[in-house]
Amino acid sequence: MKKFLCLAAALIVLQTAVCAAQPDVLLYHNISESYHKSQADMNITAEDFENHIASLIENGYNIISFNTYIDHINGLCDLPEKSVIITFDDGYLSNYTVAFPILRKYGAYGTVFVVTSRVGSYDTQYPHFTWKQAKEMVDSGIMSIYSHTVSHTNMLERSANEIAYEVRKSKYIIEKNLGVKCNVLAAPHGLFSKTATFVIGESGYDVLCRVGDICIDENTDSVISLRRYTVHGDMSAADVISMINQGG
Repeated sequence: MKKFLCLAAALIVLQTAVCAAQPDVLLYHNISESYHKSQADMNITAEDFENHIASLIENGYNIISFNTYIDHINGLCDLPEKSVIITFDDGYLSNYTVAFPILRKYGAYGTVFVVTSRVGSYDTQYPHFTWKQAKEMVDSGIMSIYSHTVSHTNMLERSANEIAYEVRKSKYIIEKNLGVKCNVLAAPHGLFSKTATFVIGESGYDVLCRVGDICIDENTDSVISLRRYTVHGDMSAADVISMINQGG
């Protein structure tokens, strides 16, 4: 009984340490100079995106990579104060043509979660970058590419076997094409089940990104679940910083 209590106490300490120091994760999608205001949840102009990045840096935020965060939770480094992770969902071409140069200009990091079946596809509302372009971004050290599943599936509606296929195949395809470890996954629509978290952890992922949850970080079946704040195109840089300060 004493051994069990000690183990439980150790787990509580670990979870408290994880929750006590975490980055704020921002979620973007496509960058476009022309879009209807009803599509502001999916789009932002290049000028506004650059203003967000410049303002974050000017206000003392450190834009880090998921690798830095994972090294932190593994006890390999301290997390910089006011850490922020910039992410994009889906893998749109504008992430390569617009966001990538802007992040490189400011010496900042970015992450793109790709739907592997759509890489290089133009048969969608917004075109997607190719594997060659993805490799260029990864090799630069500026951008990381991780999984958004194979088909952008809603994991609440899938069986354990179907989820395993989505997360394992996408992981394999990314690692094969880019020669990097794929250990972070963004849940499509921000939705997942307890079954999904178990399968994701068992499939070799360290971090699961979600959207709109109350708790920022928590241990969930061998995978850290990390909240993201969705940035809308009609938000100013001050709005973004206010959202971070208010916790969403």
